[in-house]
Amino acid sequence: MKKIILFLFLILLFAPSKMYSIGMITDPLVVSNGLRGETAIRTVTVFNAGNEVSVYSLQQEGDVEGWITFFDPESSEKIEEISVPSKSYKDILARVEIPKDAPNGSYTGEISISEKPGDPGEKGTATITKMITRKVNIEVTDKEIKEIEATFIPEKYDLPLGEPLKVRVIYKNTGNVSLAPDLQVRIIKDDESVVFNAIFPYLEDGERISPGETKEIDPFLWQTAGEERGKYRAEMIVLSDTEPLKENHFNFNVGNVLHNPFFAAIALLGGGNFITGLLIVIAFSALIYSLALRSNFSFERYWELTARKIKSLF
Repeated sequence: MKKIILFLFLILLFAPSKMYSIGMITDPLVVSNGLRGETAIRTVTVFNAGNEVSVYSLQQEGDVEGWITFFDPESSEKIEEISVPSKSYKDILARVEIPKDAPNGSYTGEISISEKPGDPGEKGTATITKMITRKVNIEVTDKEIKEIEATFIPEKYDLPLGEPLKVRVIYKNTGNVSLAPDLQVRIIKDDESVVFNAIFPYLEDGERISPGETKEIDPFLWQTAGEERGKYRAEMIVLSDTEPLKENHFNFNVGNVLHNPFFAAIALLGGGNFITGLLIVIAFSALIYSLALRSNFSFERYWELTARKIKSLF
């Protein structure tokens, strides 16, 4: 999708001024297995290839007329038109609300955007309205489908002792029923002992995640202060009414986890991070080497003293 947007943006940038200046970067709006009485969210991208800011009206028609409401994704405000800068694009959210009394079956229609006409010319000439449409296909069912995609992104995989584990949590509802997922987190050491196990409920005042909607919640934090140095595994389990919907895991390190005393000492210099400690050693060695070039310094003696110093740390 990003490649498509980039390609179209380049077209917009170098497009001739007389080019057809309105378009939608979107496939037909499809809602499969839409649960009656539920809401589905879809993204529609509108682009403007013209040389001036344009205002576009948003419409719908067909079986689904009245089912779709358009929203600004940034302000979450309901909109009936959108202003797009020249040679640029904007996303809008199409919120599909399936009536509670809609029988099972297939429903079709169209969404369209049309450029609002400006003021007529001095001679009162008629203005031609440009319009682009996209098909809408909605399949209504009475069967609930609970499915979710979950992405967990640790800020770091190597943590100095005392620095908390911080994990971004992003959900995408791929089912047909709104969800308020809980999150169970288990932290397990490399000897398989469980050092942390808790369930974090979804915010009581938080809006449920609609089908098709992507939402990032507050990050998960686990304090490493007081924990042993070593290797750990985090198991992340997404729950809906205690029912597991999605599971994922990742490994991370806390403090000095290297078993070789030499490497462990380097990691200790870097606050538990081997790479940081190695950079410190390299910088220090470069400084000593620079000084040695100006004197009769013995490198053999230097490395002997360095090795003794590192061993003395253990």
